[in-house]
Amino acid sequence: MEKMEKEHKKKCRQENENKMDSHGQARGTHPLSPSAKNIEDSSTAKAAVFSNLGIKNLEKEVAELQNRVSDTENKWKRALADYQNLEKRTQEQKVEFIEFANYNIILELLDVIDCLESTTDHIKDDGLNLSVKKFKDVLSNNGVTEIKAENEDFNASLMEAIDTQKGTENKVLKVNKKGYILNNKVLRPAQVVVGRKE
Repeated sequence: MEKMEKEHKKKCRQENENKMDSHGQARGTHPLSPSAKNIEDSSTAKAAVFSNLGIKNLEKEVAELQNRVSDTENKWKRALADYQNLEKRTQEQKVEFIEFANYNIILELLDVIDCLESTTDHIKDDGLNLSVKKFKDVLSNNGVTEIKAENEDFNASLMEAIDTQKGTENKVLKVNKKGYILNNKVLRPAQVVVGRKE
């Protein structure tokens, strides 16, 4: 009797082992129980949600970076334009400084040429005339030009009326002192007598 019970238990044990697979699960059944399957589905859904949130965050970060890049590019362009304008102004000021560096010296030299020209009216000398011509050439080469005033209409920006006389109204009748321009700017206005109607 005892022997029969042992054989029965052994047989039951073998049958149970045959029904189990290598993972300890019953053959022909799903490895996951219904509750385990629900947990897996829930985890997958959460992963999908987090994945969507991650994409949205990345898209937001990309948009912000694009805005920052655009803003930085605009600032760079403005800085470059400001620098180019500064460089242009500096160059213009440099040229202007060079043009007018000798302004006071040239102004004093005009008094000398006035004296020399006045002398040629009284002394007829070829050497003196040649010296005056050379002097004027040097001034001309340095951007100094004489203002043409005699018989011209009076121009207040280029001339200074020191007297008026009977004659054609607003016409320059006589030049008392020549005027000069240095690089398109008035160095000394011409002192003139202007005509007026009686």
